[in-house]
Amino acid sequence: MVTLSRIRRIKEDQQHTMGLDSAEILALVGSGVSVLETLDSLPASNLSPGDEAFVKSNNRLYVSNGVGWYNTTTVNRTPRWVDEPSNTSYTISDSATPLLITALAADSDNATLLNQSFASDSAQYMVDITTDSSVFTFTPKSADSIGIEVAAGNLTDSNGDFVYTFKWSDGINFVTKVVDISYSPAGGGAGIGGSRGIVGGHWESTDQDDIDYFDINSPATSSAFGSLNTPRGTLGSLSNGTRACFIGGTTSNYGGSAGALTNIEYVTTATTGNGTSLGNLTSTRMYITQSCLSDGTLGYVPGGGGASLSSDIDVFTVMTGGTCTSYGSLASARSGLTGISNTVRGIIVGGYLGGGSTYTNVIEYFAFGSTGTTTSFGTMSTGTAEGKGGAANSTRGVIAGGQTAGSVTTAIDYITLATTGNSSSFGNLNGNRNPCGGNVTDGTKAAFVGLSGQVSIETITIDTTGNASSWGSLPTGSGGNRFQYGTATSGSAA
Repeated sequence: MVTLSRIRRIKEDQQHTMGLDSAEILALVGSGVSVLETLDSLPASNLSPGDEAFVKSNNRLYVSNGVGWYNTTTVNRTPRWVDEPSNTSYTISDSATPLLITALAADSDNATLLNQSFASDSAQYMVDITTDSSVFTFTPKSADSIGIEVAAGNLTDSNGDFVYTFKWSDGINFVTKVVDISYSPAGGGAGIGGSRGIVGGHWESTDQDDIDYFDINSPATSSAFGSLNTPRGTLGSLSNGTRACFIGGTTSNYGGSAGALTNIEYVTTATTGNGTSLGNLTSTRMYITQSCLSDGTLGYVPGGGGASLSSDIDVFTVMTGGTCTSYGSLASARSGLTGISNTVRGIIVGGYLGGGSTYTNVIEYFAFGSTGTTTSFGTMSTGTAEGKGGAANSTRGVIAGGQTAGSVTTAIDYITLATTGNSSSFGNLNGNRNPCGGNVTDGTKAAFVGLSGQVSIETITIDTTGNASSWGSLPTGSGGNRFQYGTATSGSAA
């Protein structure tokens, strides 16, 4: 038996053409088998039934009937790794940076192997996967996109990760490597929003119809977006990341109930333009400036004023609209409350109970998909309040500004969304804001805008406690009261 030379083996390994030496053949087919280089080497005489021979040129085993030779099987080697993924787990760092993994196999029996790699079901909602030769590219989807998929119930098998199996096959045998890939984008599957802040309506001697927008990641003065169909103040807003909806309010200056509205209109956040009618509330609602919220599919409108204070929670489908239906109710009727959410829970904070200057410090919550009365969450650490702005990412909600104990506050509090408990101090705004325009977030930052003489835009990083930073401004209105009793939300810019 002749063993392949070491030099030949090294060269064939480099070229991925390595064959079998005699020792390897005998290990596969057993002793008592003749090992021949070519098919022509099979003997034509002195044969006995049952003689066996292995031909190296085609990796085939032959058996003689005493007269000739018959092919019985092909000896097939298992593919081997040339570049095996080095880890069993990987992390996609952020929504802008694809993950690249090299995975290459070779087989001496086949020049070309089949790529049969595959991912678990959740991957299709989290990444786009492409392959160029041996390089596998996992391009992350945006936080907005993932948030929508979470809301639609398409990521129930994922905890922010998925399984990918690298598999190369020669058609018979194969080599595999299973890895876990984690991706938790800021805001992904969490607070619904985007990098474009959308502000609409306000009271400025008369009720206004203007809509402005700004980039939460680029400090500057906001730009004109379009106009509402109906000028109004004390309206509410919410977003599913694609549409921003403007809800209720009043056409009577500074909150007169005679002009309270039921209508809902929307804009597409990525495209400037005017509002389009979407549907109606079950009853008139005003002073819902920052109370409305979304799970990415449905929009929720809790409480508010009108002919009287309401405890009702209305619900509608953001992408189809129509007349709202009743979803549940608050523990008590009130207006001026704050709503924040991820795609699992809606959180309701504070509000005005009527009777002059009667405010509440309660925090309540309800689970999306479960109708009924809200459940106690905790209380505000800064006391009673109305008109606060709010925002959230996947784990934390922040509540800022508003009115407490008869005076306007700069305080910012935070809560952990998945657990109940009282709020904790986060930091402070630079200026007093009541009501405070919030619900502007890309999942990492939150912005608070305008209101009560303020034209500035301030931002915080949700996961990092501290004071807000000046970021930009809204256009200055008459008397500096730009955006008083207007509303704010956010969505995708593209």
